[in-house]
Amino acid sequence: MRRYTWLAHSRPMRHLPVAWCACYAGDLAALTAASVYAYHTGGAGLSLIAIGVLLVVVAVVFWPSPAHIDSRIAGPGPDVDLLRQVAFFRPLPFALIEHLATELQPATFEPGDVIIREREGG
Repeated sequence: MRRYTWLAHSRPMRHLPVAWCACYAGDLAALTAASVYAYHTGGAGLSLIAIGVLLVVVAVVFWPSPAHIDSRIAGPGPDVDLLRQVAFFRPLPFALIEHLATELQPATFEPGDVIIREREGG
């Protein structure tokens, strides 16, 4: 659990899918190896018990980690609230709006200034 929370806050948004897949693949490989070993040594019953115990142990060991990480992360700032007020952004998931808020750059315009023209990139 700790590495998934760490991944979400330490990698650029475009790298997250690859990083998450790598973590899940490692977890799946370890769980598969443990279940195959337990099945061959003691049958299906021992395999299910071993996996259940392993999951409980992992949950207990890593329980404090997410709370510690989450306590160090600042809450959403005023930019998130600003984006949530715009109807265009309301349907987006909170994580995406939070990421967009980190990319905001202040700009000041005078009345009558041209901000963007039709068919112009921007």
